[in-house]
Amino acid sequence: MMSKFVHLSEFINRKAVCGSLTADSRILVVGTIAAGKSHLISSMNEQGDAIFVHSIDGYRVEHDASTVSGEANARNSFLSACSEQNGIFEFTGGGPLFNDVKLIAFLRPFDFVIRVHAPTEICLQRISVRTSWPPYPNDVMPDSNLIEDISHELDENGFGIEVSEWIGQDLIHVAGVGQ
Repeated sequence: MMSKFVHLSEFINRKAVCGSLTADSRILVVGTIAAGKSHLISSMNEQGDAIFVHSIDGYRVEHDASTVSGEANARNSFLSACSEQNGIFEFTGGGPLFNDVKLIAFLRPFDFVIRVHAPTEICLQRISVRTSWPPYPNDVMPDSNLIEDISHELDENGFGIEVSEWIGQDLIHVAGVGQ
């Protein structure tokens, strides 16, 4: 089934989605770096009951992921929360967390999955004005190649625009802020 983009404002105004969110909800939000995932989550929480957000970047701050062991602790905490708790779970949707999150999604499905899309140029603009970054074991700043590689990986991981479900769970495509 062919999917289509839903613009952020249209998605947020859908009371059937945002108005039905509760503390028992389980939502996965994926997208490349600076696509607008955090903004979408903030907007969702403004429309209904506040839902706890489990962001890999939040765990990176909590565990000082500027070291390899800190990053490992952050990843383990994120995956533990993903398998044991409810809330909104946010990460790129690729990289070393993907296979574990996919397995968890089979065992404890999400109510729905959201992929946030944004053109590389907009992501790069957001990156250029970002004043703080979560700690990470290396200090390489994201560039257009990395952003495009992540977007391509998301497509390969089953989050492509042409699909409307990911491993049997509803997949909604949202155009990020500024589009």
